[in-house]
Order: sequence, then C-alpha cells, then structure tokens
Amino acid sequence: MSQTSAPVRPRTAARVALVVVGAAAALLGLLVVVLLVRSATALPTLDRLTVTDLHLGNASTPPFLEGVDHVGRAWYSGVSLELVVPPQDVVRLALAVRVARSLGVVAVCAVLVLLCAVTLRGRPFARSAPVALITAGLLLVVSDVVADVLDGRLGSRVIALLGDGVTSGATDGGSYEGLAASTEILLSALGVGTLLCVLGVVFALGGRMQRDTERLV
Repeated sequence: MSQTSAPVRPRTAARVALVVVGAAAALLGLLVVVLLVRSATALPTLDRLTVTDLHLGNASTPPFLEGVDHVGRAWYSGVSLELVVPPQDVVRLALAVRVARSLGVVAVCAVLVLLCAVTLRGRPFARSAPVALITAGLLLVVSDVVADVLDGRLGSRVIALLGDGVTSGATDGGSYEGLAASTEILLSALGVGTLLCVLGVVFALGGRMQRDTERLV
C-alpha cells in the first residue's frame, strides 16, 4: 500500500532566508517588467536614444598613450553615442534588445520564486520545479543569443543612418578609423543556463526517487 509522506518544512532560519530570497527575486522581476513597460509606452514620443558600445574599426592609438613606455599598441574598442530624434525602427530595435536581455532575468527570478515557494511548503521536488528550471535555463541562453543578434542589427542600422562618413575603411594612404558593423555572439549566459538545466534534471531525479520511496512506505 502506498501513501504520500508528510511534507518536511524547513526550520525557522531557513524559512526566513527563503522568504527574503523569494521576495527579492519577485521584486527584481517586477521591476524589470515595469521598466520595460515604461520604455515601451515612451516609444512614440522618444526624442533621444543612447546607443552603447558600437564597434570601432581601424581605431587609432589614444593620444594620452602615444609614446608611453611598455605600451606596444593601444586602441579604443567601442563608442557610445546619443541619437537625436531617432527613427522609430531604430527605437524599436533598441527596445527589442532590452526585451530580449530582460527575458532571461525575468525567467530566473520566476524560477527562484517558485523554488522558494515549493521549498517553504516542504515539497522542493515538486513536479513543476524541473520543468521551470530547464525552461528558465533554455530561455536564458536563447534570449542572450537573440539579444546579441539584435544588438548587431541595431549597430548596423545606426551606421546606415549616420552615413558612409562615419564608417571605417581604407585609402591609398592607409586605413582610417570609424564605426564598423559587427555581430558578436558572446554566449555570456551559457554557463548559468546550463547550470539551471542540470539542476532541472537533478530535481527530476530527486522527485522520482521521492515518489518511489513513498510507494514503498
């Protein structure tokens, strides 16, 4: 005869820590969503847009480092600029980059809230935990890659907007510096995303072992 074992609730100190972590994760996720909504509602009337870390090509040595001992070569890697009265397609691309980067953060916050909630109830190996962990891990990695791709498209669109006079290139006298279109897939969230997926598998195995044990009781 099988029966379900009673939930094992954490001790007082652990419950306090879980409540604090869960509340902080919920507030952070809510803050990210609120900021995205504010950005989206301000979209039609936006008159200035800051674009950061546009790639520089053929960048020259900064003057303050010319002739300095122990410096073989120095160059700027990027530039940030503020667009005045940017076109709506540029603003939408910038918003899409923010949304893509924020999705992963919201997913991690949501899975933290879920884990804290089921652990407080004494059921850390709830069936929803593995699904939430793996989904959050995959979403974190995918959103990071999509954000990098969109960021590259945003840079290309800004360069096209500013015209050929700002792009890097070469002349008979040598190369000259300027903006260069590039897309870099950094996979900066791959480690955390993989960890969440592995934790999801661990929680799935833990839940199955718990259910097998309950059947034997």
